Amino acid sequence: MSATIDPTPFLNFLGPDHTQVVYIEGRRHPIKILNVSQSLTDYVADAASVCIRIHNSKNSPLDRGILIFLTGEEEIMRCCSLIKQLSHSTNIDQIDSTKNRLVVFPLFSSLPQIQQLKALNFCDNNARKVIVSTNLAETSITIPGVRYVIDCGRAKIK
Repeated sequence: MSATIDPTPFLNFLGPDHTQVVYIEGRRHPIKILNVSQSLTDYVADAASVCIRIHNSKNSPLDRGILIFLTGEEEIMRCCSLIKQLSHSTNIDQIDSTKNRLVVFPLFSSLPQIQQLKALNFCDNNARKVIVSTNLAETSITIPGVRYVIDCGRAKIK
């Protein structure tokens, strides 16, 4: 059963002798929300830039992942490419260095499952995981180790 569903209709239908409701208090983590004050002309490039700024921050441990929400596969692949380009231009060595590594994964529904699992299961204490995803990662899965979320605030609606 869903963690957010109203149990009242089930209780009424099944009767109090055949049902139990369990309420579990969740832990609340402090959340800091930062919004941009102006409209962005290229939110994909801006998301990649913010990702690099977070990664280069001295107060940001490598084991804390970054999750970026974009609207579709094309934007995701472009953002992944931009992050890799920016990381090279800011002297982040993704391959040989044992510190400051940045590993970028795309995540969207048509991506082969093996690649989706790589993104979700990646674990390396000497590298930061960046997942660039559609809203698939908002509702369908839990991604361990994510500390920062960059959301473009847009969605494709059919």
